[in-house]
Amino acid sequence: MTNPERTRQIAMLAAGEPDQQCDAAEALGAGEPDEASIAALARALELRCWKTVWYGNTPWYTPVAKVAAEALARCGAAAVPALTHALACRDHFELPVPCEDQGVYIGDYTSEPIHVAALAAGALSKIGAPAAGAIAALVDASYGGAAVSEACRTAVLAIGAAAPSAPGLSAALLQLSRIDDREARYRFAQGLLKIGPPAVAAALALIEDTVAFVRQYASATLVKAAATDPSVVPALIALQARARPEVEAAVSDALAKIRATHQ
Repeated sequence: MTNPERTRQIAMLAAGEPDQQCDAAEALGAGEPDEASIAALARALELRCWKTVWYGNTPWYTPVAKVAAEALARCGAAAVPALTHALACRDHFELPVPCEDQGVYIGDYTSEPIHVAALAAGALSKIGAPAAGAIAALVDASYGGAAVSEACRTAVLAIGAAAPSAPGLSAALLQLSRIDDREARYRFAQGLLKIGPPAVAAALALIEDTVAFVRQYASATLVKAAATDPSVVPALIALQARARPEVEAAVSDALAKIRATHQ
């Protein structure tokens, strides 16, 4: 992309109609990442408008901010500082959700929140390993409400799977494992399985969970990690001595599988 074209796209992103803004964001994300384009896309994360595409008689709404976040993800490592900064933003808006009755569009009677921080976390999740430096900021941002928390946890899990040696990952996973919502804990426990040894502390906490499926995924994570982490077996044996019956069963199962694997 030439400099005049880049300048035109940046101007269009700032002041065009929503469909033009979406096109401009996609164009900027498709080109070679540069400071001006990334700054413009980062500002667009706070835009509260959307383009409308009609499918038959039903509209589909695409937030400009979401398109900008996807473009920033394509910029890769160069966009990490801007996205990390955006995690601290608490702005959001309500995107209308089209409603149908028996397949017929009847209006927009509900909405979904679009959070700047959640969009930034989603982009960092797609960037993966180069976003390892954003882990601490993702943990801090995870206290920003349910939607933002889920996006931040997903991002840390994705980064951890891509970069398991990232500094601070183990502590971050343990902190993020303290989740009130049982469905969110289940999804988080599933994600730990892809990470290995850095997930041991979080898995040891979750193997004591009240939800059986959470305990199962925590157990599977510990069995996998035991192949390279000698601390797993002693930790499980210590836990076994004081565990509730349902937890003791999960711990015993994990120990049995570890011993069978190493025979």
